[in-house]
Amino acid sequence: MLRTLADEMEKEVRERILPFWMGTARDPRGGVYGLVNEEGIPDPLASKGGTLQARVVWTFSRAYQLWPEQAYLDSAYHVWRFFLDHLWDNKHGGIYWLVDSRGYPLDSRKLTFANAYAIYAMSEYAKAFRDEEALKNAVFLFQQLDRIAHDEQGGGWLEGFDRDWKPVSDARISSNDMISDKSMNSHLHLLEAFVPLAQVWRDELLLLRLRECIDIFLNKILHPETHHFRLFFDRKWTPLSDWISFGHDIEGSWLLVKAAEVLGDTDLLAQVKEQAVQIVDCVLAEGLDEDGALVGEMNSAGQLEGQKDWWLQAETVVGCINAYQISGDLKYLQTATKTWNWIKENLRHPSGEWRWGTSREGQPQHRPLVDFWKCPYHNSRMCFEIISRNRQEE
Repeated sequence: MLRTLADEMEKEVRERILPFWMGTARDPRGGVYGLVNEEGIPDPLASKGGTLQARVVWTFSRAYQLWPEQAYLDSAYHVWRFFLDHLWDNKHGGIYWLVDSRGYPLDSRKLTFANAYAIYAMSEYAKAFRDEEALKNAVFLFQQLDRIAHDEQGGGWLEGFDRDWKPVSDARISSNDMISDKSMNSHLHLLEAFVPLAQVWRDELLLLRLRECIDIFLNKILHPETHHFRLFFDRKWTPLSDWISFGHDIEGSWLLVKAAEVLGDTDLLAQVKEQAVQIVDCVLAEGLDEDGALVGEMNSAGQLEGQKDWWLQAETVVGCINAYQISGDLKYLQTATKTWNWIKENLRHPSGEWRWGTSREGQPQHRPLVDFWKCPYHNSRMCFEIISRNRQEE
């Protein structure tokens, strides 16, 4: 059954998702458009987020490693040049939060969340193409975040800074977030970013910080009784919110395993795998609807909130396959297949990209195919993960 999933996902990513980002979403002036509407029409004047461009660099760098074809190299390079020329701050280091359609900074803050994605993208680009400039910048940014954003007393990383790396009072990535000193989300994507960097730069401090990230998740972010991630914290790691984000829970379940595998600590890996399965069990029990699609959140009163967004479903598939490979229990494979079937029935857009999602009742959300948050990273990565895991089993 895993092979069947992998075969279907190879067609999905190579015949639908990646061609959309190489065609409709590609801005001939550089990078990808900051907005493509629901009808598949780009807005050439739309601003461009650093996170979106970084995620596209990562996507094509990863695609090239699976299928080393010129088209993927060209697409990676096209977005990489825009990223490096317009989003990377040559004077102060790090990437801007937002630039205009041609690359002029509109919001020059250096948020830890976005700069984690910069490390992720540059590390993967360096790995795919043996690019020394990308590796140099990734290492520089890791060291800069460690020097400026890392909290030596409390552990972890602070949320955000202005252009020249002075702390800002409001480092939220969206109006839905809380103002906080530290967040689950930033730490999740630092954890994620340190993995490909460690694969190309085996540095003692980097491995120490990767281990610290895992420890923070196990002992500060993960609730010991509910097995959900707490989302926002003060500087001393006091939780500030009791909302639950099912998508981040299940995404983190498999990213933690990836991180522990890179460290090579068998005892830690066993601990992380056990927690990963418990996290998935709780997410499926509380957040998965009968149709196989995941709902976004649970509020303080224990009520489901939000809709069935595209990224939640992609992470559900990977998290379930990861739990299946750890436990051998077919129920996780069956759940992944059910969610994948829901994706095929509800999210495919004629352009090749996925729709944003549906309401809980199944009504389509009328939102763009590309914007600041809508990207190829979750859905293409789902495909890459299942394809790679199947190859390893064969």
